[in-house]
Amino acid sequence: RMLRVVVDDRRQTDVETMALLGHELRHALETLTESNVTTGAGMFNFYRRKGAVRGGVFETDAAIAAGDAVYNELRRRRKN
Repeated sequence: RMLRVVVDDRRQTDVETMALLGHELRHALETLTESNVTTGAGMFNFYRRKGAVRGGVFETDAAIAAGDAVYNELRRRRKN
């Protein structure tokens, strides 16, 4: 199985882009640990079963937390 993650960084700072990448990689981990998810439709159904499809977009608390953690860590490091 392969999963392609595409991040549009044209309107974001480096820190925001890295946080977004952390967020999306968390989604990748969520789906790739489910061996029965092998297609885009399977991924959609996986997130729908988890109650994580909002307005046609996949979203989970874990992915939000991962992105926030990356963002906060990078902001702390930039201040020091």
